[in-house]
Amino acid sequence: MDSDITQGIDRGDPWFDDGNIVIVAENTGFKVHRDVLSQRSEIFKDMLLVPQPPVPNQDEILDGIPVVHVSDTQKDLFYVISAIYNGYKYFGEGKLMTFPVIGAFLRLGNKYEIPELQRAAISRLRACFPDRLKDFRNAETTAQCAETEDEDEDMDEEDLKFNPPLIYMCLEEVIGVIDLARTHNLPSLLPAAFYLISCLPPEIVVKGGGGRIGMERGFFSHKETLSRP
Repeated sequence: MDSDITQGIDRGDPWFDDGNIVIVAENTGFKVHRDVLSQRSEIFKDMLLVPQPPVPNQDEILDGIPVVHVSDTQKDLFYVISAIYNGYKYFGEGKLMTFPVIGAFLRLGNKYEIPELQRAAISRLRACFPDRLKDFRNAETTAQCAETEDEDEDMDEEDLKFNPPLIYMCLEEVIGVIDLARTHNLPSLLPAAFYLISCLPPEIVVKGGGGRIGMERGFFSHKETLSRP
């Protein structure tokens, strides 16, 4: 008779009562449905059918169902599973994604071959880090960036198409954009990202983007950055 193992594994969200597989990342388990994940990813489909190597001194059973361990972070896996089950929260018109969600979609979308996650991340990154100066000057990561309405008075109708906010992020997170661009072969993001990095204090760059930099709400617009002396 299989015994449940609960010690050392936290129950994450989602945890469906009728789920038939537990996926564990960083000691956090997500009780989900094989069919749902398999329909969105051939990699998940194959992986969930392959027996996992045993964990010493433990039966790989939790809440009465099999357990699969993955090497992803708990947060990345949470974002991806949430998107698979509740995509409208992320993909609806005008929906704003945080940078951690963008990173998770790109990393795990590539790893598990989930095209819609990859497209969602890449399209937003390319819109916010375009390779044309005109587009870059009018791109914004959040609708709350502009400090006054006067900043928009010199914008024509053509400019406005670049304004819908797509990513909510702080300036030091641009360091992560460079990492993603290099890892996932997105070189068009690099010119804008490197320019924004040059606006960071040296201590932030050296530390790799930890902490805030004292800007209002900790977030930025490209126009605001370009206007700095």
